[in-house]
Amino acid sequence: HHYDAIITTSNPFTAHLVWLSCKRKFRSINWIMDIGDPFYLLKELPLNNYKLYGWLNQFIENKVLSKATSISCTVEETRILYENEFPEVQGKISVIPPLLTKTIAKRPGRNKYFQSGSAIKISYIGGFYKSIREPTKFLQLLRLLLHQRPDIRESFKVYFFGSTSQDMMDLFDDFIDIKESFVI
Repeated sequence: HHYDAIITTSNPFTAHLVWLSCKRKFRSINWIMDIGDPFYLLKELPLNNYKLYGWLNQFIENKVLSKATSISCTVEETRILYENEFPEVQGKISVIPPLLTKTIAKRPGRNKYFQSGSAIKISYIGGFYKSIREPTKFLQLLRLLLHQRPDIRESFKVYFFGSTSQDMMDLFDDFIDIKESFVI
């Protein structure tokens, strides 16, 4: 078969390493590297012994980033973090936000998802990391939604699954007015 591109995504970071080894044989295939979770830059919740492997993590992530044709991440803060740490990736990283954007939320017919009496359940599966992926913007959006649509407040629930640091957990305390709408 002929492939135009390969997309690898993390977590786990291993997916990028597998394609890095394959890239030697398939040099002409474009490689799109999607950064779901940072690897070396994830110092708050390191994926391995950072004191022992930090230098190796940096070396390997730099190698992977340099070999990728293009890179994507979901938030601007992650792009900036990577470009500051690995200057050679400037211009290679695109921010592709989550599927629900302000433009989509304003489309006609959006209320079909928020019918009275129907339960709305959303799950977030993953961790939160200081200055990389924090829950504050989402919780602000949730607060805005629940204040604008009090009719769905009782049937709306957001479930957060994943490990995170205590300082990230403390951010939830700032949203006591909507606490009944989420489960951690």
